[in-house]
Amino acid sequence: MSQFANLIVVYDPTHEEQPALEHAIGIALETSARLHLFACIFSDTAKSAEEACEVSRFLAEQRENLDKLAVSLSERGVDVTTEVEWDKDWYRGVVRASIKSSADLVLKSSYKPNHCINLDGL
Repeated sequence: MSQFANLIVVYDPTHEEQPALEHAIGIALETSARLHLFACIFSDTAKSAEEACEVSRFLAEQRENLDKLAVSLSERGVDVTTEVEWDKDWYRGVVRASIKSSADLVLKSSYKPNHCINLDGL
């Protein structure tokens, strides 16, 4: 039996590349672990009567994106589930999701800051 039965991947919808997801796919295929895709999103929506509708729209869009990804992963033989949460405090959302999904391993991509250095005048 594998030491990893449940993996959770923190999916960052602000980046096209998802290195943690690619790594998790490899682990899941090798160990037959279940993969849980988790995205925690938030936007400073205007405080209005339409706020709830806007939040629902954002959540539905992200769910649709993750569900499409899940279908493609399922076709590759990965047992995958998805979850999208609305919370400004994404790291606490990850903790809640990892507890709820009984995750053995949490994978999250990290990205180098995109600092532009002006070398003119050197």
